Amino acid sequence: MDFTADNKYAIVTNNGIAKPSFTIVDLAKWTIKSTVPIDDAWLGLVWHPDGTKLYSAGAAKNNVQEFLYVDGTITRGRTLALPAKEGETFA
Repeated sequence: MDFTADNKYAIVTNNGIAKPSFTIVDLAKWTIKSTVPIDDAWLGLVWHPDGTKLYSAGAAKNNVQEFLYVDGTITRGRTLALPAKEGETFA
C-alpha cells in the first residue's frame, strides 16, 4: 500500500490467489474509487518523485510495471524488463 502525494488516495496492491489489482481508496470518503486489474504484482510499489507515475514489481515476470496517475485514476504505462538472471529469482 502507498499513498498519493496529496494524501487523497491510498493505492493498495492486491496479490494472492485472485488476479492482482490496484484498489484506489478515497481516504476522505473511505470508499473504493476504482479497482484496476494488473498483470502481475508482488511486494513493491514506489512513486516517481513528480507523483505522476507509480511503479509496481512484476513478480516472477522479472519486470517493473509503470502506471500513470492523474487525480485518483491509474492507467497502464510501460513495462520495463529487468536483466535476465540465472537460477531461481523468485523466492
